[in-house]
Amino acid sequence: MVGLVVGYFACKFYYDKFVETGKVDLIFIDCGKWKVHIHHWIMGAAVLALVWVLDYFYLPKFFVGVVAGVMAHDIYDFNDWYKVILKNDKKEELVSVN
Repeated sequence: MVGLVVGYFACKFYYDKFVETGKVDLIFIDCGKWKVHIHHWIMGAAVLALVWVLDYFYLPKFFVGVVAGVMAHDIYDFNDWYKVILKNDKKEELVSVN
């Protein structure tokens, strides 16, 4: 439980300090007409899966809690957490460049 709280508030602090100020951008992968938004709940799940496989099925509970807190921040604080594949709108990009 301590790991969950630490992960949640650390991610909240990081997001407020770096992402909202524009120092760090959100991660999008361009796939032609579509773009894939790599949310931090997806990255957290990937990290847990990778460590679980590499560490031969042993994960410290605190580590799992921290990563789960990061994942919970995305799901709890944002309404678009489920929007992973988005239509790539070229008109928006042209307007923002000009």
